[in-house]
Amino acid sequence: MIRQSRRALVAALAVWPTLARGVPPAGGAWSDQAFRSDDGALIHYRRLGAGPGVVIVHGAFDEPRTWYPVAERLAGRFTFFILRRRGWLSPPPDDGTRPFEREKADIARLLAIAGPGASLFGHSAGGALAADFARTHALPGRLILFDPALPLSGTVAGGLMDELSALVAQGRQNAAFKTFLDRIVQVDPERIAALAGTPDFNRQAAMMNNGLRELAALDALPRDPRAWAAIAAPTWLIEGELSPEHPFHDAARALARVIPQVKVKLLKGQGHMGMEAAPDEFARVLQACLTA
Repeated sequence: MIRQSRRALVAALAVWPTLARGVPPAGGAWSDQAFRSDDGALIHYRRLGAGPGVVIVHGAFDEPRTWYPVAERLAGRFTFFILRRRGWLSPPPDDGTRPFEREKADIARLLAIAGPGASLFGHSAGGALAADFARTHALPGRLILFDPALPLSGTVAGGLMDELSALVAQGRQNAAFKTFLDRIVQVDPERIAALAGTPDFNRQAAMMNNGLRELAALDALPRDPRAWAAIAAPTWLIEGELSPEHPFHDAARALARVIPQVKVKLLKGQGHMGMEAAPDEFARVLQACLTA
């Protein structure tokens, strides 16, 4: 059953006041904007909508556009600010000695831009980052996490970091990404073979160097669930019904036991990329988390 749900995950995984920048809008009313973060890096984000602010932190190997369909369905009620995370599509990430610290500074700046009472939403590795921000910072509004990739029932990367690092050092990013899909996400080998060589596969494989940083940062987060009891913001946990047991369902269960103000919402019939497979349903669930 776990193997089957992990297959569903990657089937979807592979589908695919500020400084004005000269980047064309993503379509419709989307605008590309940017700010200078604490270390001087220029950080881009996408903005759309009217109403209370919602900052979105995307997951590993995702892009801001992954969240366009959901945000567009709710843009009449909320203003969405989708962070373009460091290392994936923007300035260099941390050097690994302070996991996520620079990205947490980026989130703080974007929450300030989003305005009073802005909510923070994170998915997968972005959900882990958002959760860590809420663990160490006061939030102006709600925290919403969809399948956060936290090491609360064992490491995310396990013992594969040396093997993955060696492949990347040899320039074999495609092989490293295949190993990541096969042994961490546990995708069906036939599905991996079908994906290999496609533009989306090649794009994501090219990001494996930063993927190593992401995996190391995730596994450096606190593994004792009690550390996450420091999250004081009203919190919603969205669980994909078909998402993998580890690290998603077990992390959500651990968080639900320790966060003082927490509610859990099940995304029925969907897995880890349910926002792409069922944007109407995901928008309905997200709206409930933002308003209930």
